Amino acid sequence: MKKIYILDLIIILIFSAGIALLRPDLAIFAAAVFTIPYLLLTKRKHLLKNLLLSANIAIIWFLIGHNQYKYRFNYLAIGELNFYPFFAWSLGLFGVFLLYSLFTKKHHGFLKKIILYSVIYWILLIAFETIGYHVFNIQDIATASYPGLPICNCIHAPWWMKIAYLILGPIYFSLVHLLKLEK
Repeated sequence: MKKIYILDLIIILIFSAGIALLRPDLAIFAAAVFTIPYLLLTKRKHLLKNLLLSANIAIIWFLIGHNQYKYRFNYLAIGELNFYPFFAWSLGLFGVFLLYSLFTKKHHGFLKKIILYSVIYWILLIAFETIGYHVFNIQDIATASYPGLPICNCIHAPWWMKIAYLILGPIYFSLVHLLKLEK
């Protein structure tokens, strides 16, 4: 079954990249709309709790950092609230968990699991942020004056946002573990 899910992921990434060339916010929104029926059709209804958890974390982060998200382009927004970061964080946290699930064994202890999840999360976070910034031109003008991370020149944000970016994944995974959602 896992091979089918990897193929599904590749198809979704290709589709999303195609849309993202035009409008990254619409690509993320389309993926978000598609995720629930996709989980139901692939008989992974149990993962809806994980998705709901990632959405709740994304809402909390969105409410804390929404003033820091002002993009060069007019992405999906209501007034000053830009919804691109909410959908990106929600799907990102959940998507990393799905990838992590392919590489882990159930009998590993929490420390090994969170280290593996965090490594996958940090690699993908930096990769997607770098590609988004340099390829898709997703640039936040509210935080553009802050230096990006060395080498990749991404995540131009105040220090507290950079720390939050790096710990949101481990926080999500810790909650998944505490709530026993690692099936």
